Amino acid sequence: MYKKNNNNKMKITLSLQPGNKVQIPLEIPDEELKALTVLNLKEKIMELNKQKKLEELHVVYGSTILDDDKIFMEYNVTEGSIVKFLFAPVMKGESNKK
Repeated sequence: MYKKNNNNKMKITLSLQPGNKVQIPLEIPDEELKALTVLNLKEKIMELNKQKKLEELHVVYGSTILDDDKIFMEYNVTEGSIVKFLFAPVMKGESNKK
């Protein structure tokens, strides 16, 4: 288990997939972590890349694609973790219709 750093921020690394070509360190203040949704995290990532669409951004921790509406810490992300992100078009078709 990683120790908290002294400045009350959790450090993670964002890794662009496929291939880990880009790795971006990110510090999230503890007070922000309590309410940070996956969608909020996506918005932080989008500040770094305005050429893609938010709808195409997927965040992955371990082997799980994170749900936009969930609190990020519900996924038990720990200090020093690598959180992957990738851009993929949203598929529209019969399987998405109700």
